[in-house]
Amino acid sequence: MTSTSPHSSDRRARVDVAAAAAVAACAVAVIGLKLAEVDDAAGNLAGGALMALAAVLLGWRAVRASGRTRTVWALFVAVAGLNAVAETTWSVRDIMGVDQGAVSLPVDALFLASYPCALAGMWLMITAANRRGALATLPEAGAFLIVVGFAAWQLFVAYPESSATATADRVVLSAYPLLDAALAAMAVWFVLSRRSGSWPALCIAGFALAYMAGDVLYALADVVDGVEYRYPDAVFCGAFGLLALAAVSREPLVHPGPPDATRAQWRAAVARALIIAGTLAIGPLTALLSWRAGVDTPAAVVAGVLGVAALVVTARLVLLVHELEVAEASAREAEARVAHQAAHDDLTGLPNRRLLVDRLRVAAAQTRRRGTRLGVLYLDLDGFKAVNDTHGHAAGDELLRQVSVRLQEAVRRGDTVARIGGDEFVVALPDVADAREAGTVAEHVVEALAAPFVVEGVAVTSGASVGVALVENGDGDGMAAVRRADDALGQAKRAGRGRTRTAPEGRASSASGAADT
Repeated sequence: MTSTSPHSSDRRARVDVAAAAAVAACAVAVIGLKLAEVDDAAGNLAGGALMALAAVLLGWRAVRASGRTRTVWALFVAVAGLNAVAETTWSVRDIMGVDQGAVSLPVDALFLASYPCALAGMWLMITAANRRGALATLPEAGAFLIVVGFAAWQLFVAYPESSATATADRVVLSAYPLLDAALAAMAVWFVLSRRSGSWPALCIAGFALAYMAGDVLYALADVVDGVEYRYPDAVFCGAFGLLALAAVSREPLVHPGPPDATRAQWRAAVARALIIAGTLAIGPLTALLSWRAGVDTPAAVVAGVLGVAALVVTARLVLLVHELEVAEASAREAEARVAHQAAHDDLTGLPNRRLLVDRLRVAAAQTRRRGTRLGVLYLDLDGFKAVNDTHGHAAGDELLRQVSVRLQEAVRRGDTVARIGGDEFVVALPDVADAREAGTVAEHVVEALAAPFVVEGVAVTSGASVGVALVENGDGDGMAAVRRADDALGQAKRAGRGRTRTAPEGRASSASGAADT
C-alpha cells in the first residue's frame, strides 16, 4: 500500500495549476488573434492548432483512463481531431484561393462527423454520472430539445432567404442548427442530472453550449448586419479551450456522489427552475421573431410544437409535486418510526422505561386534579429462566411476546403496560381509589399469566409475581413508586410463586411492612 506525501501532493497541485494556466493562455491568445482579425489565414491556422492541442491532451487523458471514462475521452479526441482537420483544411483551401462558397463538402463533412461523437460522449457521461437522475430529468431535457429544435428550424432553416440556396447545400446547412439543438439539449440534460460538479465534466458541458453558440453566431453573421465572423470564430476557439482545460485536470470525470447533498440538491433545484423557465420562454419568443422575419409556418404547427413542450413541462411539474408529497409523507413516516422505536421495546412493542416515566408523570398530574390515585404494578415471570434454559432464547422471546398480549388484555383500558428489561414489566394504573383496587388488578394479572402458554408447539407454564404501590405526592416522576413496587415484588417472590404484595403508603416498604393481598 502506497501513500502520497504532502510535498508530492503540493507539487502535483502546482503542476496542474501551471498546465491549466498554460492551456488558458494559449486559448486566450488564439481568441485574441481571432478578434483582432489581423490575418484570416493565420487566425484559422491558430484555431486549428488549438483544436489539435485539445485532441492531444484529450488523447493523453484517454490513455490514462479505463472503462467507460476512457470511451468518453476517446470520443472527444475524435471531436477535437475532426474539427482540427476541418479547420486546417478550410485554411489551406482558403490560402490556395479555392472558392468554398456557402458549403464546402469536404470541410462540412468533417465538422458534421464530429457531432455524433460529441453526442455519444455526452450520453455516456450523463448515464455514467447518475443513470437514475438521467431518467428522472429526461422530460425536461426532451422539452428543451423540442423547443430549441423548433427555434433552430424557424430561424435558420425555414428562413425565407434560405429558399434561394441549392437543395444539397440547404440539407448541409440545416443539419448544423438541428445537431446544435441536440448537443445543447444534452448539455442541459447533464446539468439537470449531474450528482456532483466535476470540473472536467462541467468544462465538457460548457464546450457543448459554446459550440452551439458559435454556430448560432455564424448563422446570424450571414443574415444580420454588424455581426462579424470573427465573433463566432472566437467562441469556437473558447469551446476547444474548455475541452483542453478538461483534459489537463486530474479530477475524475465522474464523482460517485455530491460532497454536500443538501447544497447539491439546492443547485439542482435552481438549475431545473431556470431551464424550465427558459424552455417556456424560448418558444413564444421564437414564434414572435419568426413571424417578424416572415417565416410562413402554419399556426397549427407552431401551436402544436409549443403545446407539446408545455404539456411535457407541465406534466413534469405535476410529477415533481407528487414526488415531493411522497417524499414528505415518507419522511413523516420515518420520523414517526424513529420516535416509536425510541419509546418502545423492540421485542414486544410495549412502551419502554423512557416512555413509562413520561406516562407516569402525566397520569400522576391527572389523578391529582381528579382526586384519585395512581397505582403501579411491578412484575416479573416466575418460570422464565427455566423456559430459556430448556427451550432456548427464541422460545423465551416468544413467551415474552405472548405475556405482553395477556397483560394488555388483563388490565383496564387506559392502563399502561411497559417492559423495562428482561422479563420485568411495569403497569401504570391511573384513577384507582385505593390500594385495594390496585391489588384487584394485580390479582387479575396473576390469574391471566398462570394459564399455560403454547410456545413453538410446546405448552409451558410461567406465572408471575406482582408488587403493588401507589404514587405519593413526594414521588416526583413516579419512579419512586416503581422502586417501592419493586421492593414489594421481592417480598412476594420470597413468599412463593404467583403472589402479590402491596407496599405500605407513607414510608418505604420492608419485608415486615408490606401487606399480602
